[in-house]
Amino acid sequence: MLPAIASQIIAFACITFFLPLPIFWFILHRNIRHFRKYQRHALYMKAGMLAVAAVFAFYNINDISSATETDIVLKIVGAALFVLTCYLSYKTAKLLGKDTLVGISEIRNRETLVSSGVYRAIRHPKYLTIFTFLLGVFLITGITSLAYLFIYSLITFYLVSIEEEKELEKRIGAKYTDYKGRTGRFLPKLGRKMKKRNTASKKKTHVKKKRKP
Repeated sequence: MLPAIASQIIAFACITFFLPLPIFWFILHRNIRHFRKYQRHALYMKAGMLAVAAVFAFYNINDISSATETDIVLKIVGAALFVLTCYLSYKTAKLLGKDTLVGISEIRNRETLVSSGVYRAIRHPKYLTIFTFLLGVFLITGITSLAYLFIYSLITFYLVSIEEEKELEKRIGAKYTDYKGRTGRFLPKLGRKMKKRNTASKKKTHVKKKRKP
């Protein structure tokens, strides 16, 4: 079991940062024209949301930091998820750059379609890293509030991704629609890969048959 102070620090940091994050992105994408015209409003909104979340976390620190001991197997799974989070975060940051990662390029309308690396199979690896991080830390620490925060993030970031994709389809057009059709939202489209393999296998068989005298 973690010391009480460690649980409090982890819970406070996670609640402060992740609780307002999907709300910020949802409002941003719903009102992208406004925030492109008044860019500082996005900064003020984010700062205000973080401040409110911090106050909430501070005054409820004992409730949000309560934890139960987790099994060693769950801790190992949690550690693996944490490593996966670090790997995906590094790959995503390397592809997007600092401005795109924090949303500056979106507000300034400089965002371009990235379809290489992890984006070749997944449209929203940024959100996937949040899911794996929260679940991983919950399994390692047993902090109950992180389990609720994980479920909350799954629901809210799914809604955010819908709004984001609507905005990207309007701005990028058919190129993004085509990209959307061949990739998964948070996980790769396994069915599509199997279909490609079957198609490739059929083509090889067809070629072999043609070569027979």
